[in-house]
Amino acid sequence: MEIIIAKNIGFCFGVMRAITEAKKEIDENTYFLGDLIHNKNVIDKISGKVVNSIDEIPDKAKVIIRTHGVSKNIIKEANEKKLTIVDLTCPKVVKVHKLVSERKNNLIVIIGKKNHPEIIGTVSYANEYIVIEDENDLVELTKLLETNKKKISVFSQTTISNLEFVSMVNKIKRIAKTYIEIIPCICPVVEERQKEVCTLASTCDLVIIVGDLNSSNTKKLYESSISIKDTIWIQNKDELDFDKIKDYKKVGIISGTSTDIEVVNLLISELKNKFQ
Repeated sequence: MEIIIAKNIGFCFGVMRAITEAKKEIDENTYFLGDLIHNKNVIDKISGKVVNSIDEIPDKAKVIIRTHGVSKNIIKEANEKKLTIVDLTCPKVVKVHKLVSERKNNLIVIIGKKNHPEIIGTVSYANEYIVIEDENDLVELTKLLETNKKKISVFSQTTISNLEFVSMVNKIKRIAKTYIEIIPCICPVVEERQKEVCTLASTCDLVIIVGDLNSSNTKKLYESSISIKDTIWIQNKDELDFDKIKDYKKVGIISGTSTDIEVVNLLISELKNKFQ
């Protein structure tokens, strides 16, 4: 078996920064507001109390903000409780917040997942907005545009695929029938991995994607790859049925941006031990 490893595997900069800084900040008075990143294996290694709301945190304690960011109201509540805020929002997401805030008087259209933590935080910086998750939401957008007189600014979630973004933008353009400002905010690292996974899928017999099942960017890697070639999505080597892949001649390996490179390397070592 020939094993092809993607150039980009392991944590991205934003995830690595968040994990490093979180470890420095943790003490008995520290609370995580939601999961720091979408990777249960990594989170389990970081000792800290995880809560789902500011109400669960005692006054004057320390709160760590997840990489996906939070809404403006959450920050306000934290300040009212005199919490020490350690904001580990990914810099790419912070930039999106700034861009949306600068256009808050426009109609903000965001292409992404409505219930994703990043989107929930981002929309708080807009006065009027709509999140487009699939074509069903275009019906609501059409109704909204019948009375809307505002300028239209279209953003993307940082972890969606460029293909998905471009496809939806073209549909929005046909509905809007007027000028709309397009602001792609897809993380360059996510975009690069999307390109890499398509290359792997085009040149390999099988692609193995390593990443947490709750990871949005990992899901996009899987969706892009499975549309081209046989693809398996696992969280670690223990989930892989090695007997089922023994007949593949060329196997590609890539990971999501919140996957520890050690997990990927353990998988690669196991594959080499069994098939090389």
